Amino acid sequence: MVKLIWLIIALFASAAGTTVVYHKTQQADINYYEGHRLYEKGKYSEAVSFYKKSLSIKPNRLDALKELAYCYQWTDNQPEAIKTFREIILIHPRDYSIKKAMAETLSWQKEYAEAIAFYKEIIAQTADSDAQIKLAQVYIWDNQPGKARAILENVLKDKPKDFTARFLLAQAFQYGNEPKKAIPILEELAQEEIPVRSEGGMKDELNYLLIEALISDKDYKMAELALEERIAANPQDIKARIYLGQVCLYSGHYKRSEEIFKDILKGNPDNFEANLHLADAFAYSGNFKEAESLYRKALGQKYDLKVKEKLADVLSWNMKYDEAVRLYDEMLAEKEDTGLRLKKARILGWQAKYGKSLNEYNEILKTTYDKNVELEMHAKKYYWDNRVKNASSSYKKLILTEPQNLDAVFDLSQIYSYQSMWPQAMDSYRQILDVSPNHFRAREGLEKAKLISGHLLWSPAYEYYRAESPSRDTDIRRQSLINEFNQPLNPNLAFSGAYKLTFRSFSDYGDILENEGKLKLTYINNPNWHTAAYYDFVVYNKDINTVHTFGVNYGLRTFDYGMFDFSYDRERLENNSRVIIGRFYSDNYKERWTIDVNKSLKVGFDYLFANYSDSNYKHEPGFDVLYYFSFEPKRLTLKYRYFYKTFKDTVTDYFSPKNFSTNSLALDWKHYLNKEEVFFGANNLYYDLGYEASVDSTDIVGHKFSGELGWDINKRLNISIKGSVVNSSCNVYNDSNVMASLKYYF
Repeated sequence: MVKLIWLIIALFASAAGTTVVYHKTQQADINYYEGHRLYEKGKYSEAVSFYKKSLSIKPNRLDALKELAYCYQWTDNQPEAIKTFREIILIHPRDYSIKKAMAETLSWQKEYAEAIAFYKEIIAQTADSDAQIKLAQVYIWDNQPGKARAILENVLKDKPKDFTARFLLAQAFQYGNEPKKAIPILEELAQEEIPVRSEGGMKDELNYLLIEALISDKDYKMAELALEERIAANPQDIKARIYLGQVCLYSGHYKRSEEIFKDILKGNPDNFEANLHLADAFAYSGNFKEAESLYRKALGQKYDLKVKEKLADVLSWNMKYDEAVRLYDEMLAEKEDTGLRLKKARILGWQAKYGKSLNEYNEILKTTYDKNVELEMHAKKYYWDNRVKNASSSYKKLILTEPQNLDAVFDLSQIYSYQSMWPQAMDSYRQILDVSPNHFRAREGLEKAKLISGHLLWSPAYEYYRAESPSRDTDIRRQSLINEFNQPLNPNLAFSGAYKLTFRSFSDYGDILENEGKLKLTYINNPNWHTAAYYDFVVYNKDINTVHTFGVNYGLRTFDYGMFDFSYDRERLENNSRVIIGRFYSDNYKERWTIDVNKSLKVGFDYLFANYSDSNYKHEPGFDVLYYFSFEPKRLTLKYRYFYKTFKDTVTDYFSPKNFSTNSLALDWKHYLNKEEVFFGANNLYYDLGYEASVDSTDIVGHKFSGELGWDINKRLNISIKGSVVNSSCNVYNDSNVMASLKYYF
């Protein structure tokens, strides 16, 4: 009886359990089918809760998991989609359709490495051409257009008319800096019937890619025509108007570019792209203050590392180096990036913080050795130390392997410019502008190089000079009007001339009027050597015969550590009326070797032998040391000089001591007030203040105060005013000098 009772209880329990399981299974099915019904209607967000309920009962239900993953995917909840796809793959590791969906979702999340791995696995197992095309697309997104190109060219061997493959191949060419190859493909696709794409917009995407390729190929006219046609059809096409503004910007039409972006912003003040490109237009046209303000506004709208990088760039161009470096430090704290650290190193170099700049290069090399980074570092070091031959050689090697390294090309252009190597300088500037038409420093450098190398230079000036020293046979009071010209004959040879009208007065003789003419030829073969020769004559209005002088000089770069200069000059003496009436002159033979120890230290040695027209002669050796405490735009230098001179005879007509020496110490401050960086071609505005103290072997102490103001009003016109005052203890000698000059290129 007891057994019977237990049997009845067991039967009832089993029936109840079966009923519960059946009920749960039924609930799982009900929730799944309700989710599926919503899924079929495209109500993906609503379907999610039903799939979750179904899976809470049957966690491994494949159809529910798949549809839930797709719901997440299509409602832009990619992290949950990826999580769900991973669950499915654990259950069914050979379901390649799910792996393809997983790879696609990963690529949308910019998880390119894992997406690529999935696509490669699918292709290895199935040879799926669609997976190959999608893999190529991921490579394009991951900035590997070369790999994309190889895959697509292989796909097109079997499917030569595949529209998507050809479109992606055009993208691969465009983003691989081969727009010329992209353009004919895109033009051909534009004539074909465009297949329906689920995401739509293929026609616009194709047309805009063609416009991008035309811009990259610098065919601005065709790009402009295509954009104006689109805008005429739809004046509210903001994207087309933004592209048109960019075309104007890249083609150098900054004002029109600014107008287009300002017009867009009138209707939509918060348009991120318009604000950003207007900032670019201001930056390229040199309006750094406005550019900085708009980049900051864009960053306020949306944090973007590229925008922050642009802000750092414009701050550096505006010589706000410390703030630019701070921004680069912030960006590097977010993400270590070789490109960003390179920029920081370069800015520190512009700031003349050479040691810190080299530390940044070494930091890159410690992390990942890069031959080009090392080569750039060595080139910079040579450049900073004025080793111009080694620097130019290193830069040329670097540019051969990295032609897009515009910083290196620009440094090389500066070397060529300051060495007066005009064809090479202009080629370098053009190389920069071919890649970056809005590189304002290259544009300005090219303009200046063209003027100097091919245009007549006129330099009028006025000079007042007075020097008095009864004990040292000096009595000079003169005013001069000067007209000089210089005409390049070819890239190496220049002819110059000058006419000077001088009015002289003396304490012991009547006034004299001088007419002086000078002709000069200069030949430059830098960085190796240069030479010049001149002839000069002075005609007086009184009974004084014409004086003829002439000279030659030759400079040779020595071991790339400096210059050795030799000069011969026949110099007329003009320290008082007696030597002018007597037509005294000296033949001066001078050698000087200037050594660039490093960027901060220069040493010079010289020796002068002078043979005088009265059979006297002089020996004068000397040396000097120049040290730079700081560099442009705020340059502070200290110079020590010692010289010794002794004459064969002491005469009364000119100062001719025996065993006479002088020690001097000169401090000079030069401050550039430019709105932009100091570089060749910049319109400079500066002042220069100097003080020099000297003590000679007779214990006479001299003081010299000097100053200069220089202003490049534009590329053609420069004005300069400079002067000095010299006095000494015991009133032994006193000098004063003022000169105002102008330079104009026709």
